[in-house]
Amino acid sequence: MSDAERHRRAETQAMVALAVLGILTVVLLALVAFAGAPMASRVIERWQTERARKTATAGPAKGEALPAGATPAQLRVDLAELFSPDSYPAAAQAAGEQGRVGITLRIGRSGRVRKCTINASSGSRALDTASCQIMRRHGRYEPARDASGRAIASTTRLGVRWQLRE
Repeated sequence: MSDAERHRRAETQAMVALAVLGILTVVLLALVAFAGAPMASRVIERWQTERARKTATAGPAKGEALPAGATPAQLRVDLAELFSPDSYPAAAQAAGEQGRVGITLRIGRSGRVRKCTINASSGSRALDTASCQIMRRHGRYEPARDASGRAIASTTRLGVRWQLRE
């Protein structure tokens, strides 16, 4: 084998090795990006959580008074349980969208959320929409009760903080 052929052969082997290395690098980067991507989850910040709990359990939204002797509606589970990491909207996650959504809920006599209104947008339609969808589908309350113990409809406000975890 001549020197030129050996040189060409070595050059070809080097190119193949570089191509394989390039492919492995791309695969490795994809794995790191997938496994190390920001784990999408809603973090209801401590002060937000306390505020939301107080609002969710304290009673009617500002401006609507419960009848005398009535007890306010109370959320049956912690807000953090309703917003699991799997519920972060894929489009919002891909776009890196985060923010706080302020919502007003109309709670029926059955304790189900009958209406959800965005009163403070996060700036992301996907996050705003998901907040109301989750509360309408999964939000269950012990309904507000009048002085005689009968369930009554009520309104409450709460805030949800959507945050991508690093």
